[in-house]
Amino acid sequence: MKENQAKGLPQGEDNPAVPRIGFFIESLAHAYHLPLFTGIYDAAKEQGAQLIIFAGGGVDATADYESQGNLIYDFVDKNNVDGIIVFASITELAKDLNYFKHYHPLPLVTVSWELEETHCITVDNEQGMRDLLAHLINVHGYKRLAFIRGTEGVPDAESRYNIYVKTLAEYGIPFDPNLVVQGYFGIRESAAAGIRILLDERKVEFDAVVAANDVLAVGALGELQARGILVPNDVALVGYDDQYWAKSILPSLTTVRQPAYKIGKQAVEVVLALVRSEKPPSRISYPNEMVVRHSCGCLSQAVLKARLDPPLTTETLASGMLAKREAIIAEINEILSTEVTPTTPEWSGQLFDALVLEIKNESPRKFLLTLNYIMDQLAIIEHNVMIWQEVISCLRRYAIPCIEDDSELFRVENLLQQGRVLIAEVAQRIQTSQSARTDRQAYILGKVSEVIQTTFDLDKLTRVVVEEFPKLGITSCYLSLYEKEANPPEWSRLIMAYDESGLIDVGETGIRFSTRKLIPEDLLAKDKQYALVVEPLYFREEQLGLAIFNVDPKQHQVYESLRILLSSAIKGAGLVKELIKKESELEQRAESLIRSNAELEQFAYVASHDLQEPLRMVASYLQLLERRYKGKLDSNADEFIGFAVDGAVRMQNLINDLLAYSRVSTRGKPFEPVDCSAVIDRARANLKIIMTEAGAKVTNGTLPTLIADPSQLLQLFQNLIANAIKFHSDKTPKVHIAAERQPDGWQFSVQDNGIGLDMQHAERIFQIFQRLHSKGEYTGTGIGLAVCKRIVERHNGRIWVVSEPGKGATFYFTIRTEGGDQNGHGGNE
Repeated sequence: MKENQAKGLPQGEDNPAVPRIGFFIESLAHAYHLPLFTGIYDAAKEQGAQLIIFAGGGVDATADYESQGNLIYDFVDKNNVDGIIVFASITELAKDLNYFKHYHPLPLVTVSWELEETHCITVDNEQGMRDLLAHLINVHGYKRLAFIRGTEGVPDAESRYNIYVKTLAEYGIPFDPNLVVQGYFGIRESAAAGIRILLDERKVEFDAVVAANDVLAVGALGELQARGILVPNDVALVGYDDQYWAKSILPSLTTVRQPAYKIGKQAVEVVLALVRSEKPPSRISYPNEMVVRHSCGCLSQAVLKARLDPPLTTETLASGMLAKREAIIAEINEILSTEVTPTTPEWSGQLFDALVLEIKNESPRKFLLTLNYIMDQLAIIEHNVMIWQEVISCLRRYAIPCIEDDSELFRVENLLQQGRVLIAEVAQRIQTSQSARTDRQAYILGKVSEVIQTTFDLDKLTRVVVEEFPKLGITSCYLSLYEKEANPPEWSRLIMAYDESGLIDVGETGIRFSTRKLIPEDLLAKDKQYALVVEPLYFREEQLGLAIFNVDPKQHQVYESLRILLSSAIKGAGLVKELIKKESELEQRAESLIRSNAELEQFAYVASHDLQEPLRMVASYLQLLERRYKGKLDSNADEFIGFAVDGAVRMQNLINDLLAYSRVSTRGKPFEPVDCSAVIDRARANLKIIMTEAGAKVTNGTLPTLIADPSQLLQLFQNLIANAIKFHSDKTPKVHIAAERQPDGWQFSVQDNGIGLDMQHAERIFQIFQRLHSKGEYTGTGIGLAVCKRIVERHNGRIWVVSEPGKGATFYFTIRTEGGDQNGHGGNE
């Protein structure tokens, strides 16, 4: 009582606390899980318990990102559930009690596998597989039994294989390893590959194929049929699990049925007993049942049970039936218990009594009206009613032997035949309804998928969820995102919620809540029964949040699809939001760059006007002072005046170079066709004085006409030629300019025979103000090559150098061109 009060559950005789069960399962999408899930769902509903299903995948999942869903198991504790049921599928290879210890002291019930210190509900795999093998050996006389194993290491797979080996030994059949091939649960192709190994590689003969489960059996069936090998005429085939489609394939599959629906209901009873501090059995085991159908070569049990035994009594029909009332009703209930059958216990007795009354002519049409009522109830929930054909066979088997009068026989046979037709009509109606619902569900899911995948805004996404999900039978939905400051996330924010009453107001920023509560408090009634499924939202390795839906077994395949869609949409919305943020940052940087360029333009204006004039005045007067008073003052004064003149001149040069650097982008001219040979001629003319002083020779090969800024191209070549002449060696300076056609433009080279440089400085020399020599060795401001780099980049090219100290240097640059005359013009050697 104190624990429930701490959880805030309502108390008192008039309003008792409602127990809440947590159910761990890999996924609701798998048909194999459906009977168990339905049993748990029905039992929780009957008991008035709240059910929360955690569909978090297998804790040992090895597929890419599959284990990301396991995070939701970490949110489960005594604050959100009163007891836990764990299905074996989430553990697969690991049966480690330590994984579950942090749920203590919550009651824990495991299903389909045994775990120490927990309550377990298991199935007897051994007897079912033994019966299956014995049937093939004893009834059909088969000795060569091929076996397709399940996933290696999985307990059920290992158990079924071990029973196969033991049973062969018990019947004195030698074990042949060549008849055993490896398959993988859930992968049909692995069984098909196994058949190919048996027939093509090992070339072995066999009478029957025993598959470790029904999926593998279907895979083997497809490969056998593709080869023209008929089942069961040429080879018998059996499976295991009796999945819902096993009776529908051709031929119908002989298999072993696990009572999953009963196990699910039993698991709920056990966990609720533990919640009430009762002491249920710690170990409960259910026998498996062999289901004989056509794939082994037999007729189905339903057909066999429809036959009649010879009359054994002379009692009247009514008295004979009434004498066996309890036995007949018990047999009917046993028939109905073999499948997922949400029947009312009284229906068997009501149908029997109605038949007797009609036989006695005390209530005409009573039997058909009662049967019709039962069928209508089952049609509402779209239950498979064909099992009731076996109920008719059971009633016929007991009734006909008691009839001696032909007219009475005719009347009863007609009555039972009408019952069969009624069942068949309802079955067809249910199948049509299911098909229509499935088609509509697929259509709506496709439309929802299309809308969600093109919605990259969370607000729009939540509106789509509210508008479209109810069409899929999702009457309540809670969508929350993690706050990612911790792992697992301690806090989440509910961004959207609706239930049967409509949209729930979560405010503009959502509702912040502790993730372990799953849903903010007060949004779920604590005193009412409900069933929810918690689906983890993640994209690859990134955890996103939770989607919680109301759950219904008829919709079992929808939830996984919606999880994937929502995860992708939320991730996409996040990426778009990040992209918008980046675009905003880029816009701000662009605006900043525009401002910076404007400031640079202003600086250029100031430098070219306001700074140049006073500098020219300073330089002029210093030079005048030098001419008038040189030799008239002491030697120090002459030296000082010389330093001042040199500084003023260098300042002017620096300002001019900075102006040239800044104007590459801000004062560039439109591109136009430029004859590079003519540009080189102009550069030689401009550099005539320094070429003459150094005795330099500048030559060029065949150069193209390209689309470029003519003044900047002149400045580029001029800077590179001047640079080559400046850093000459003792040899006569030689500079050669060449061009080579490239797929997207031209590559130029300016080669010299100067002093060269160490390649460790190859990047540094193109940076502004970077010098490798002192101004005493070589003049300059360290801006010339930086200007070259900016010019080349403006022309969508790049510039680099290849050199070796003492062996000259070659500067390369590319100019990407579009249009213009790309033909070469004569060189000047």
